[in-house]
Amino acid sequence: MNSKKHGISTEEVEAVFRSGMALPLGLQISPPINEQRLGLVGPTINGKLLQIAFTLREGRVRVISARPAHKKERQSYEEILRKIT
Repeated sequence: MNSKKHGISTEEVEAVFRSGMALPLGLQISPPINEQRLGLVGPTINGKLLQIAFTLREGRVRVISARPAHKKERQSYEEILRKIT
């Protein structure tokens, strides 16, 4: 679905998790759901910044959605990187 809707491949999503450069966005609070959902922003190998929503099920990561980061998310990511480097 992410590849059809947002043009993002599974390999790109996996690269964000492996990059060591992803930053957490926190927990999803709205809309209310039955499982804990988390978010992060991070770069692919090609430098594309993605926002990924995911959950942990049976010890595995299940991606709910992945899309290009919005302008505000990109700005927040860059601001945090400047602070920690």
